[in-house]
Amino acid sequence: MLGVAIGGGHGLSASLDALRTIGANSIAIVGVSDDGGSTGMLRDVDPSLPAVGDARRILSCMIARDNAVAAQLLEYRMRTGALAGHAVGNLMIAALRDLSGSFQEALAILGEWFGSDGVVIPASEEPMRLCASSTRGEIVCGQLKVHQMVGIDKIWLEPAARASRDAVEAIEQADVVLLGPGSLYTSVLASLVTPGILEALANTKGNVVFVVNLQPQANETIGFKLADHLDALERHGVRFDACVADPRFAAAAGVVSSKVCFAEVGDVDGRRHQPDLLAKSLQNLIR
Repeated sequence: MLGVAIGGGHGLSASLDALRTIGANSIAIVGVSDDGGSTGMLRDVDPSLPAVGDARRILSCMIARDNAVAAQLLEYRMRTGALAGHAVGNLMIAALRDLSGSFQEALAILGEWFGSDGVVIPASEEPMRLCASSTRGEIVCGQLKVHQMVGIDKIWLEPAARASRDAVEAIEQADVVLLGPGSLYTSVLASLVTPGILEALANTKGNVVFVVNLQPQANETIGFKLADHLDALERHGVRFDACVADPRFAAAAGVVSSKVCFAEVGDVDGRRHQPDLLAKSLQNLIR
């Protein structure tokens, strides 16, 4: 079984662990539009470099299962001098990308070195910026500015570079595709609107499942009902066959479709998805 998880950040690791639990070979497809922190500094120095931060974080999570020291190395941030604030993993990816000529090859090399049990594929090999328009007609560009925007209507990427062929093929060949969890606009949708990804989702014969965040994301989804999350996907042309949401959404879900499956998937604090609970809900959906 082939399982694909699309998004970015630490939330996606729960989906990857859930896929592993149900016996799937896992592939993570991550966005390349981040422009903050170490990633942003590297992109300022080399504008040809796609955002590497999300890919590094997901690779670290995959490696940490069997090689905690290597994962700590990738996540370690330099503390002094000109490199202060840079994640070591970001520097390694940038260097290997220059040596190999490919962002994806750089991730593959690191994964092989450190024994990753999954594959990380960038949504595109090309650098792009995330842009958004609000319901008030405001337009901003840059992931941080989009994250700070209230009342987002639509997002898109500039320039509209094509998705990587391996990302498209992975989605089309997958038995199950998980969307998220992660920040709705700046993580999940930022990856999905890469030209070619939505078409691949439409064409896949696998089950496409949207995993809703357990907590609202500051600015992006404050005050959102479940129906608002689903409406955002539909406005952007995202196909999904089912949606997994925590029961806390049920009381104030708004108008939702029969695609929604309410299931206990969070930890005791209700802040993080539990991979084993998420895996159980997936098994019920994809039988």
